[in-house]
Amino acid sequence: MDNRTIKQNIAAFRKRLGMTQEQMAELIHISTTAYRDLEKGNTVILSEKIIDMAARTGFSVEEIIQEKPFRTEEVGCLENAQKEYGSQNGDIRQETERLSQEAERLRQEAEHFRQEADYLRQINQLQSQMISDKDDIIKMLKRSLEEIRSSQPSNE
Repeated sequence: MDNRTIKQNIAAFRKRLGMTQEQMAELIHISTTAYRDLEKGNTVILSEKIIDMAARTGFSVEEIIQEKPFRTEEVGCLENAQKEYGSQNGDIRQETERLSQEAERLRQEAEHFRQEADYLRQINQLQSQMISDKDDIIKMLKRSLEEIRSSQPSNE
């Protein structure tokens, strides 16, 4: 834990929070002079004050003491990304469920159409057979009519 790093981080965090030295001193319950000495590096910050400062500012202890602290903008971006991902993840789950239901409905509809098409094919085959039978009956009737006409004496 390097005092120079801590003083730089404390000053940077205070500025990111948009606070004055007086406001920060009041927030962590020390005098303004004591806080200024912290930022100048004239005094070493006590561990409990680091913990207190972290709790009151929303920064982690690690951010305060690390040589390269997290940038709050990055942390905010990460949190926003996590929230957005969570939101999108929920949206994706809902959309996936909706699409699954729609796919199942379409499968059922397709099966219904297959059954209807099979039924219509059977009807078509029956109609074709009936037409063929009708044509055969017409041919038989024509032959019978010709036979009847040929067997009758002509009236001339």
